[in-house]
Amino acid sequence: MGNVFIKMSNLIKKERIIQFGSGNFLRGFIEPYVQKMNDLGNFNGSVVVVKPTPIGSIEQINIQEGKYTLFIRGLKNNQELNERININIISRAINPYTNFEDYINLAYNPDLRFIISNTTESGYKLFDKDRLDSTPAQSFPGKLTQLLYSRYKLNLKGFIVLPCELIHRNGYKLKELIIQLSYEWKLEDDFRTWLEGENLFVNTLVDRIVTGFPKDEYFSLMKVIDFDDQLINVAEVYNLWVLESNLEHELPLQKSGINAIWTDDIQPYEQRKVRILNGAHIILVTLALQNGYKEVREALLDPELRNTLQTIIENEIIPSSDMPKDELIEYMHVVIERFLNPYIHHKLSSIALNAFDKFKVRIIPSILNYHEKYGQYPKGLMDSFDAIYQYYQTDLCIDTPEKIAYIRKHTKEEVFKELCE
Repeated sequence: MGNVFIKMSNLIKKERIIQFGSGNFLRGFIEPYVQKMNDLGNFNGSVVVVKPTPIGSIEQINIQEGKYTLFIRGLKNNQELNERININIISRAINPYTNFEDYINLAYNPDLRFIISNTTESGYKLFDKDRLDSTPAQSFPGKLTQLLYSRYKLNLKGFIVLPCELIHRNGYKLKELIIQLSYEWKLEDDFRTWLEGENLFVNTLVDRIVTGFPKDEYFSLMKVIDFDDQLINVAEVYNLWVLESNLEHELPLQKSGINAIWTDDIQPYEQRKVRILNGAHIILVTLALQNGYKEVREALLDPELRNTLQTIIENEIIPSSDMPKDELIEYMHVVIERFLNPYIHHKLSSIALNAFDKFKVRIIPSILNYHEKYGQYPKGLMDSFDAIYQYYQTDLCIDTPEKIAYIRKHTKEEVFKELCE
């Protein structure tokens, strides 16, 4: 196979997005959105990728001139879908650890308007040794502050920042860290005024499973690709981006047929995802492991188990929520269809890892809300708690020694009370 590439200069004139992160998720979530907006003539912008940590390599992106293949596979309305998308909207990748000048020079480009990131929760950790003149700052907020300060010094328009980390109120949290650094680095008050007035930090929620490089299927998938693609990526069909703002006039997601929601309150969508999608995972673990199942799809193919899960969601989790019931029922069916995706092999043991902390975040709020509304505890969810408690009495559970010891030392009633506090 020859190395066939499409030259970016012939397709896209403007770099409009800075993306911190080159991992599978953003390349399976953001890039196809930008690709679709461009293909429809609604955006005409490219993405410049910035390496946020010293770990890993971005060289392959430049070798392939930003081009790679994304396979979308799964179920939609009970029909199996298998789609191939040619991505060619990444202009270049910059490593600020080896080329800090190229990174800072991004501040000089007035066309650059959006900043998108996915640096995981650990990416929001600050480093004491970071300074404005570090080349670069080690933390993601530090690098971003350096870029923003350079932009401010040039007296240019600011950015729209769209973080994709799975952190509650991620936009506000990131902004707080930058303001904190501005004080620690003794930056002038005018910078903070510019930061507030010329930049927008948007809280967002992302939802898509991206399984990444298909190691076991690489050679079979390469049969339909006309170049040596070392960046092949695979994602599920379902995708959703919820943004706490309304910037459709600048980022025409809905106009381009993308499943995006502009809203003035992201909280209900976060609650829906945590309680139904993530909560269903935990319930499924308690139902499936005791029946010897290993994977999510395998367990859901058991009609009795699937019916039990759906009954708990419909009769206990949904009634505990304040969102419209019809919307939640529809979302529940979408979630179950996603769990049945034949291309995703989601291990139940992975979900069971640190299960008690997950139970506290994903299930306890539904239990407490249900109790507040109806004056009794929901039976199915309480049975799930009992099963988790019993699971921690076995050698199968994986958690910190301290957490396991604590649970084994205390009664169910004592542990449940601690979870509810």
